[in-house]
Amino acid sequence: MDTELRAAEGSGRGVDSGAIDTLGSVLEARRVELTLAGTTQRRQERPTVRPGSMIHSILGPVMRRVACEQAPICAGPCARGASCGVGRLLEAQPRDAGTPRVGRDDAPVRLVVQAPWDWPTNDEPLTVRLTLLSPAARDIEQLTLALRSGLFESSIGRHGVRTESRRDAEPLPPIASASTGARYGARVRLPSPLKLRLRGRLLDRIDIGVLLRRSAWRVTKWAYELQSLPWSDLRPEIEAEIPRSGLVRDDTRLVDHRRWSVRQRRAVPLRGLVGEFTVAGIGPASLTLLRLIERCGVGGGTTEGLGQIEISEVVPEDAVETG
Repeated sequence: MDTELRAAEGSGRGVDSGAIDTLGSVLEARRVELTLAGTTQRRQERPTVRPGSMIHSILGPVMRRVACEQAPICAGPCARGASCGVGRLLEAQPRDAGTPRVGRDDAPVRLVVQAPWDWPTNDEPLTVRLTLLSPAARDIEQLTLALRSGLFESSIGRHGVRTESRRDAEPLPPIASASTGARYGARVRLPSPLKLRLRGRLLDRIDIGVLLRRSAWRVTKWAYELQSLPWSDLRPEIEAEIPRSGLVRDDTRLVDHRRWSVRQRRAVPLRGLVGEFTVAGIGPASLTLLRLIERCGVGGGTTEGLGQIEISEVVPEDAVETG
């Protein structure tokens, strides 16, 4: 991936100062919220199948039946991308052939599944958020049709789960710019495994520089490929802030997990970071970037709940607790 990133830097396209703050106010997203009940039975029957994976495995087939224009149903990856609910929402679609491309982990996908990593205990309700990035009217319609269909309800019913309530696609507010020149401390949680690599090596601890660079590339692709904004590589703006950013506490750890692949008919072993960390000296552009990543995720598997981050606290730099 690092070789491809360096090659993309030679594309001749520049970056405008303050571009990240601008994207925070113009990148569009809508969110559907589902509250699911009956989760205790599901936890007892198949505890290793995570909530996000369950939702992903159901949404694809339901969309194929309800909203996909392809007939017969594609046997493998979606063959008609932009006109098919599965391809448009659940698979990466390049804007054009001339776009600098990186590995699959950095290709943006329109539908992001945000779900708890573990099933609730004591039959507590489970909240799942489905975020549509830069949604067109047809995206909202396709997702709404799928979720309202009896096929979706019967599919989750086979898992012992039912929909208790649903909040339809509501626009997320613009992200306000942080104060220019200010520095912050942020407490960040990784609720589901996030895969970070440096020069091909999987990291077993968080590296704030790697995370910010990957995030900048992710948001760059979101703006260009999903919202058709002019190409502007955000990484130079972030590079200027990284030297002052540093971890003051790291409670992350590398975990092993498995994802069932219908296509491969096997459980695929995966690894990723979970836990919490505190970073100090983070600049305003980096803070806006992390707030955007809260919406779109980073790394692979965002359509099934992986690669999530949550900012639990932001304070002035001099108020950061280092203990």
